[in-house]
Amino acid sequence: MEIELKCRLPPSAVAPLLRHPALAAVARGRPRGQRLYSVYYDTPDLALSRHKLALRVRREGRRGWTQTVKAEGRVAGGLHQRSEWEAPVAGELPDPTKVDAPQVKELLQAPQVRRRLTPVFVTDFRRQRVDLEFPDGTRAELAVDRGTIRAHGRTEAVTELEVELIEGSARTLFAFALELARALPIEVEVFSKAERGYRLAAGEGPPVVKARHPSLEPAMSVEEAFCHIVAGCVAQLQGNVEGMRRGEDVEHLHQMRVALRRARSALATFSKALPKPLTAPVRQALKWLTGELAPARDWDVFVTETLPPILAAFPDHAGLTALRDAAQRLRGEARIRAQEATLGQRYRGLVLGVGAWLEARSWREGLDGSSRRRMAAPVVPFAQAVLARRHRQLLQRGRHHVRLGAAELHRLRILGKKLRYACEFFASLFPARATRPYLAALQALQDVLGAINDAATTERLMNEIAARVPDALVAEGIGVVSDWSARLAAQRRTELDDAWKRFAKREPFWDGR
Repeated sequence: MEIELKCRLPPSAVAPLLRHPALAAVARGRPRGQRLYSVYYDTPDLALSRHKLALRVRREGRRGWTQTVKAEGRVAGGLHQRSEWEAPVAGELPDPTKVDAPQVKELLQAPQVRRRLTPVFVTDFRRQRVDLEFPDGTRAELAVDRGTIRAHGRTEAVTELEVELIEGSARTLFAFALELARALPIEVEVFSKAERGYRLAAGEGPPVVKARHPSLEPAMSVEEAFCHIVAGCVAQLQGNVEGMRRGEDVEHLHQMRVALRRARSALATFSKALPKPLTAPVRQALKWLTGELAPARDWDVFVTETLPPILAAFPDHAGLTALRDAAQRLRGEARIRAQEATLGQRYRGLVLGVGAWLEARSWREGLDGSSRRRMAAPVVPFAQAVLARRHRQLLQRGRHHVRLGAAELHRLRILGKKLRYACEFFASLFPARATRPYLAALQALQDVLGAINDAATTERLMNEIAARVPDALVAEGIGVVSDWSARLAAQRRTELDDAWKRFAKREPFWDGR
């Protein structure tokens, strides 16, 4: 089992890193340089990649060739944990017969795989290694990699910092990385070189990382489930940051916002076991980032979703054209603000800090006896209690939905969102045949409430444009958009009752476990 903390850094930060006092304090010996040349293999239809495996053959300096197979693992705040199997091979070609691990042997030695293995991409970089020994006895190896990934004539530069745990505590690695990050622009890397190599080979940019339902086990404790869920939220957040900074696809920013909402909802979901004062620093950090990203997402939705059908309906309206241009300018400003927020030390510290917080279980020292017992208890009864309480709250708040105003409907939407996230967090603990219909009905209700809320967001954005762009033509466009949005919201109100009835008749899936 390989356990390493992986970070990215700009090439200009390498020399200051190797001179940093925090490194000098724990380094044992001088840095050792070595060239690492690796060829990654797969079948033409990428059978290994589909099974979440990476197969490479590597030559280190003048030494012989080593074959490595790596399986998909877990990433939490930049800490990668995955199974790997190594064996010496005669040359640059892989030898699947050298793999005897039952988990991967059958696939690699299948004739349709073994006979069709072909190079997919190459990594070629210079590695500087330093042995580390910390005061608590933790031993690790720091490696700085600089070089390239090459595939089909395309090249991507690589500059990475890896701290691999040899013996001791992973929390020590996080503390070390946090100290480095206070002075250097290093940040968590959630993608392996293999994942980046496959993307390069396919000619793809940064992926859009969407939320996955956590894979929880009934034997897990409440604390274990909490760590698993929050770690997934952080991985989704950081997995989209590179794409968001490029600004080529609005979905990256959207998924970062989803990750933040899920993370904040997870902290609230577990508040009966983990009191809010113990999560306050994390909640405040997540709230700050949410505030930095929110305006850019609101303008994205307005420019790419709300405005196009209105422009299509009134193609020659000069006021709408002027409004579109003004909205694009404000959208650009908001986008720059969001990108700058993720480039600063505060953001880098947030991602590393949450990873360290999860790994160290830093809340334990503040738990009283009752909370300690709740955190150690099995997760299934806890999940049932949370879901029942949130379901009951939503039903109670929505009984008179027909008479609710915009503010009350917004609060109803938030309750529904909290329930949906809790359902997704705990879904793997219950039969899928029961969870799917319930989640589908809840999602349909959320869609209607979300559309009604979009009208309120649109009105707020129109007020902002009116204040910042006092132009007569823009004002005409604002009038058209406001009327259109109000009519759409009224139409959605007529759909709300049906969506509510379909949800309300759904039986809770957690009762029949």
